[in-house]
Amino acid sequence: MAQQSPALRAGRRTRTGPAIRPPSLAWVRIDVHPFAWLRAYPLVAPTLLIALCALMYMLQVNQGQMLDFQLSALEAQQTQLNGAYAQDAARMDSLVSCERVCAIAAQRLHMDHPNLTSALWITVELPPSIPLVPQRPVFHTGPLSWIENALDTIGKSL
Repeated sequence: MAQQSPALRAGRRTRTGPAIRPPSLAWVRIDVHPFAWLRAYPLVAPTLLIALCALMYMLQVNQGQMLDFQLSALEAQQTQLNGAYAQDAARMDSLVSCERVCAIAAQRLHMDHPNLTSALWITVELPPSIPLVPQRPVFHTGPLSWIENALDTIGKSL
């Protein structure tokens, strides 16, 4: 058996003949200079400055648009809350009205207007109150009471 090339064993066909070469790139000049940007510096600085100014302007415009959007949303919310407040104020006025309170008191709670003939008077007598701080302590203890007792005893003996 004849020995096959690895390309044929893998199932690939090979072309016999001259090798295919990519088109000639002789017109491309590969010229690498690490400090070539120094020659273009007078153009790079204004370009970067213009790009930075344009970016800042776009950010400012975007921020202004966002603030306008937020302002319109807050105005819509304020209008909605003012309407809800007006409805709540009208509901409160109807709930607190004197006619409604009197009707509920008479119908549900079975209350009547006060009448002096049916009023019940109660007289309460309280015992006299005991003073919270006595004038003189009842029990005398400690060195101060001993000195007072000694002075009282001496005063009585004289």
